[in-house]
Amino acid sequence: MKNALILVTSAVLISGCNDTSSFAISSSPIDSCGKENRTITASWSVQSTQVKTVRVFIKAPAAEEKPWTEGGPQASKDTGPWVFDGVTFVFRDQDGNELARRTAKLQKCH
Repeated sequence: MKNALILVTSAVLISGCNDTSSFAISSSPIDSCGKENRTITASWSVQSTQVKTVRVFIKAPAAEEKPWTEGGPQASKDTGPWVFDGVTFVFRDQDGNELARRTAKLQKCH
């Protein structure tokens, strides 16, 4: 069976503020179907004025978080072709507080 990466996105309310922020991971084009590893885009938009920097960490199943990238309150970045089912992207502010996490999930291709 072939697989494709599910797009994961949502809005969240950051504790202590009234602004809605969004965090997403999205797959590369549909032609990635059937490949074990994929390139994806991680993007975020934080509306809180308290958040100056967003740091993104990668966590593979049964592994510890590793730093991947960082940027301002609104940014996006493409991975290389190394994302596989179960890889989690953890978004943290400059103080290490978790803002959100998104996990890559595979879906069967049609």
